[in-house]
Amino acid sequence: MTEFMINNVAFKDQATFIRQGRRCATPEPNALQANRISRNRSAFRASNAEFISSSEQIIIPIRFIHIVDGANGQVSDQQRKDQVKVLNDAYGGFGFSFEIKDVVVEDNPLWFGVDFDTPEEVQMKTALQEDPTIQLNFYTANPSGGTLGWATFPWEIAINPQLDGVVLLSGTLPGGNVANFNLGHTATHEIGHWLGLFHTFQGGCNGIGDVIGDTVAHSGPNFGTPDPDDRNGACSPSEKAPVQNFMNYTNDSLMTEFTFQQKQRMRELIGIFRPKLIERSETLRSLLHPITPLA
Repeated sequence: MTEFMINNVAFKDQATFIRQGRRCATPEPNALQANRISRNRSAFRASNAEFISSSEQIIIPIRFIHIVDGANGQVSDQQRKDQVKVLNDAYGGFGFSFEIKDVVVEDNPLWFGVDFDTPEEVQMKTALQEDPTIQLNFYTANPSGGTLGWATFPWEIAINPQLDGVVLLSGTLPGGNVANFNLGHTATHEIGHWLGLFHTFQGGCNGIGDVIGDTVAHSGPNFGTPDPDDRNGACSPSEKAPVQNFMNYTNDSLMTEFTFQQKQRMRELIGIFRPKLIERSETLRSLLHPITPLA
């Protein structure tokens, strides 16, 4: 095995990096949270079938917030444009499109090394965030420990609105310096969480999994570039793990897909918890029948 380096942190190999959970620091929801979201989805579906199935694009403005330490962590205009293109290519067929709204550059050495669930994260987001109900606050920085990124889930906006958004290692944007993870799909993955998706491997072969019927249950995350025709840890011997799904942990070069039911879930949860994002579309406004989220 070859030593695996991420952000100047050495791991024995890529498998060790994945096993330590450093690719994504987004916490795994517990069964109680997952069941509550399932109840909300059921209530929403009862009166919003047309909204969910509509091909009308939900346009998501991005407020890019780049935390830098002098020359370190800088992101170019071309990288931002390339990142948005990556997102539109990934999500466009599922009724979502992204556009650049604002760009903020903050030179702050303390925040540059921000980590998940720390005072620095709270300070940074409280100071720099703008209305999370109408846009995606997209932070880039230099998290420690080899972390590539993390996100908040849609239902968290009612509890901690100031923390809403995604945080990414700046080198994961297209053209960045993080080998195997510099094609822009760390953002695709974390925004999937921001829109309500779990990891495809959540719960392994036990429990409720990712609550998506058309993603094959598998025992744990996949890494690298496994052969899609192999089982790759699928829980059923007749199935194959979704190694090309954006919500797995494989290299950016292998990630190519969401599923139909993942698309449905994202549209359901945006309608429940982020309804202001659809106000720019008269068609979608006419189709949406809001519900009060269930506790």
